[in-house]
Amino acid sequence: MSLSNRYRKEGVTYVPPVFAYRLKFGNSITGGYVYRGDKHSSFYGVYICGDYTSQHIFGLNQQNRALQVVRQIGTAPQGIASFAADERGEIYVVGYEGMVYQLDLSGTNFDDEFKPTSNPAGGS
Repeated sequence: MSLSNRYRKEGVTYVPPVFAYRLKFGNSITGGYVYRGDKHSSFYGVYICGDYTSQHIFGLNQQNRALQVVRQIGTAPQGIASFAADERGEIYVVGYEGMVYQLDLSGTNFDDEFKPTSNPAGGS
């Protein structure tokens, strides 16, 4: 019996995940937030999450629980311990070593391919 089936209960309906990825992209997903900052941004409504081990930051769009688009939108400078959002809907990455980075999504488009830079998480 697989580990995921060991704890399933008879008669309970389980909802499958919206997003899963292979180990080459990481192995420890850190949940995030839906971007609700700038309403004119192509990231508005995109779910932002990441992988602790690979430090990849992902953006996901879904409709009716069907995944539409997944993009790697950045790389964090530290292992991703958590995400946070402020009252304006801007998103922050919390690094394992204690640093907090504001994601700077200005000047980019969710539909563009990711091109790594030296500090893609921005700084704050």
